[in-house]
Amino acid sequence: MGNIDFSMSSLLIVSVLAMLVPLFVSKITWIRIPIVVGEILVGVIVGKSGFNLIHPSQWLEFLQFFGLSYLMFVSGLELDFKTLRPENWKNGNGFRQTLISAPVFATISCALTFGLSLLFSLWLHEHHFIKSPFLFALIITTTSLTVVVPVLKEYNLLQTSFGQSMMAAAVFADFFTMLLISVASSLFEGGPAASVLLVFILIFLLIALYHIFLRFPSITAVRNLAHGTAQLGIRASMAIMIIFMALSQTLGVQVILGTFLAGILVGMVNEQEKTDVFHKLDAIGFGFLIPIFFIMVGVNFNLHSLLVDPKALLLLPMLLLATYVFKALPILILRLRYPWRSTLAGAALLTTQMSVTVAAAAVGLKIGAISSGIDTAIILVAMLTAVISPVLFGKLLPSRSNPKEPRSLMRRVHPPQHPVSPSQGP
Repeated sequence: MGNIDFSMSSLLIVSVLAMLVPLFVSKITWIRIPIVVGEILVGVIVGKSGFNLIHPSQWLEFLQFFGLSYLMFVSGLELDFKTLRPENWKNGNGFRQTLISAPVFATISCALTFGLSLLFSLWLHEHHFIKSPFLFALIITTTSLTVVVPVLKEYNLLQTSFGQSMMAAAVFADFFTMLLISVASSLFEGGPAASVLLVFILIFLLIALYHIFLRFPSITAVRNLAHGTAQLGIRASMAIMIIFMALSQTLGVQVILGTFLAGILVGMVNEQEKTDVFHKLDAIGFGFLIPIFFIMVGVNFNLHSLLVDPKALLLLPMLLLATYVFKALPILILRLRYPWRSTLAGAALLTTQMSVTVAAAAVGLKIGAISSGIDTAIILVAMLTAVISPVLFGKLLPSRSNPKEPRSLMRRVHPPQHPVSPSQGP
């Protein structure tokens, strides 16, 4: 294939592993292991830190990059901004009820987590652990929406006020961190302060395109092309994603932010038919591209860099403790409305990290803001939280007569427009 480096054997191994991981994970019943954690683990086994069976190639690097971009696209598609709308700012009367309403709770918890994380990151910077305290604080603040939503769905909590508070906090944390990660990376790379404004060009474009799409309601001819061999909705969604990727690259903005915003746009303009569009795009991503990204994260996982880096080894337990403390403390606001067990369960769930965390760490490693050892420590902590936090959530939930519905969380709100099954997200 000309001068293009291509390793069919490596792609074969990665593809077969992507098929086998869900089968093996489903057999483990004594503990809940997210599929993405399994993908990273098998990547570690066959990669640099294991048997070294995967040989680097341009094709695998491209598929890893495109898988990461698509992961951010699907993450944007999953965001449900209804939980942050003004009409939801009060669940009752008075300051106390406003404080624990989903949008206010999401804003306060994210802001407090970021503030605590920034103080910790500044201390790490002073002691030469990291180079960009702003970016590292954002990495700690990240929450895995793609783990939180399936867990809430599994316990039938998405339609409750408690579930909506969890959902809102995860949505806000994902959006806030994704937006500012691009800003932090631009500042770290020494670009002019004005270049940060380029991020908002993409946001302005998103808003403009959204209003343009609203002016052109669905036409019968277009609807007829939504299925069969035409699949116009999927083609248009992919085109929008690649347009935002190209614009991000042209503007010097992180590509993952562009694809994240593209996912938000596609989700908003397909709000009425989001379930159908989401499932098709979800199948493309989690059926092929996204598993390759996570397996390659494991393949490139350099355990040696962690073991030979004293600072990274020292940071590992500190980061794990900081993640749980800084993210759990603000969640205690829920105690104003829910019993202690429910509050602690929510705090445990919202400490979960995975997709956005790994993506942010990849950005930090690429621009030199963190070392390879620190990157490995971040990925290890994300994997640990993705396994431990959902288990803690299930153990801490109040006893319930119906295993799917906790008695103390039965208050219903309007259901989200698109269901997400536990097998959909990482």
